[in-house]
Amino acid sequence: MGEIRFGIIGMGTQGQLYARILATKPLMAGMTALGKPAHCRLSAVCNRSSASLQEWENEPGISVFSA
Repeated sequence: MGEIRFGIIGMGTQGQLYARILATKPLMAGMTALGKPAHCRLSAVCNRSSASLQEWENEPGISVFSA
């Protein structure tokens, strides 16, 4: 099975949660990261406000877009 690449449009509360799961990052400070689904990876994030995208700008393999 090939790799499934995901892009998250809208980095509000829900978008941040999905992005963190797919990037295997902890959901909150002090938590361990959840396991992501096999063959899946986060490849892009997009949001109207660039402030919520700062966390993702230096992540390798993740494209960042803002309007």
